[in-house]
Amino acid sequence: MQAFFDRYYAPNNATLTVVGDFEPGQAKDLIDQYFGNIPGAEDTDPIDCEYEIGAAGGERRVWEDKLANLPAVLITFLAPEHRAEDTPALTLLSTILGEGESSRLNRSLVRDQQIALGSGTINFSRRGPGQFITFAIANQGMTPDTLEAALRAEVARIIDEGVTAEELEKARNAFRASDIFGRQTGMAIAEEIQHFVHFHDSVDEINTDLDRYMSVTIDDIRRVAARYLAPANSVVLVVVPKQETAVQP
Repeated sequence: MQAFFDRYYAPNNATLTVVGDFEPGQAKDLIDQYFGNIPGAEDTDPIDCEYEIGAAGGERRVWEDKLANLPAVLITFLAPEHRAEDTPALTLLSTILGEGESSRLNRSLVRDQQIALGSGTINFSRRGPGQFITFAIANQGMTPDTLEAALRAEVARIIDEGVTAEELEKARNAFRASDIFGRQTGMAIAEEIQHFVHFHDSVDEINTDLDRYMSVTIDDIRRVAARYLAPANSVVLVVVPKQETAVQP
């Protein structure tokens, strides 16, 4: 752990972003005063994280959680790095499938079937391989098998039938609004700059990246769903409440 920290948590592997109303020369002096004497690392080359889509093999694990009151199921799919061409389509697919009350998972599992108290998606997009997670928390009396089957069914429905133009347009609008609102404060602008420094080939893409998301098509959504949300590319985690051990008389 110490070796990892020394290797990567060093000034020559960091980006410091300063935004606001300041004098550049004075800011540089302060940066040098507070950070200039921190030693750099000799080797900050990233670890090579090779991955193969479909290599997960549909593994399934059960974990007893002493803090859980109800079962939950998480189906995690291996996803490509953030720079990949499929990232915009996967991002909008996550919105359509599991983000918000009008998402497919919430409408089907929570409102219509009433087998889940909550459901959704989490799209972890990283410099290396990422994760696309679908999840559901069981309603009273519902089993993990029921949740897993329902999650699989909604994913399969997108692969088989695709999404509607209305769903895609709504997802595009949500992303556009988030992108615009996310640049209205100094802190948000700093975070955006950091993101494009670390996750994109050039920070200049901050001005053009939105176009990639606005050009995603219905066929793109269906294609990435079929490629990345396949059972062979998943790991299933079933969380169950820990059973209390009976006290022997």
